[in-house]
Amino acid sequence: GARILVERVFDYLGLDKGDSARFDAIYRDYKEGYDADPLYLTEPYPGILPLLTSLRDADIAVGIVSNKPHTAVLPLARHFFGDLVGEVQGAADGLPLKPDPAVVRTVMHRLGSAERSTAYIGDSEVDIATGRALGAGRTIGVLWGFREREKLAGADLLVSRAEEIYPAALSLPL
Repeated sequence: GARILVERVFDYLGLDKGDSARFDAIYRDYKEGYDADPLYLTEPYPGILPLLTSLRDADIAVGIVSNKPHTAVLPLARHFFGDLVGEVQGAADGLPLKPDPAVVRTVMHRLGSAERSTAYIGDSEVDIATGRALGAGRTIGVLWGFREREKLAGADLLVSRAEEIYPAALSLPL
């Protein structure tokens, strides 16, 4: 998430990531700005809206579970995806974070979905571990996020475009 983004900025600018005071100050400034306006310069990855529309049209329920704060995730999801996403849950006090599958399981059950009929999709090693711990019918790693291909080892399927997800989701048992 945000730490990796700041690390990449340091790498790009040739700054010393070992300068913890500078790193922490930039990270804190970024977090304050993002928390104040999570919609600023944010947009869905290419192909996501058509994918979500196709899933909805096929009566496939979609939920979002994030380790980002719920107060940031919910407005983003509602703004960009509206009714294309049935359930949204971000991090909140008292809820375990991924890779613990408990919150994902709760969201799935609210959507009426069972583990074997769920495609768990994510862009990090935490997501792959979550899908595995969940016992998802298929764990799909997306290559357009912040992690390299090697970090997504263990996924049942790796995809480089959003439209590759639809057939993988459609082929799961109901």
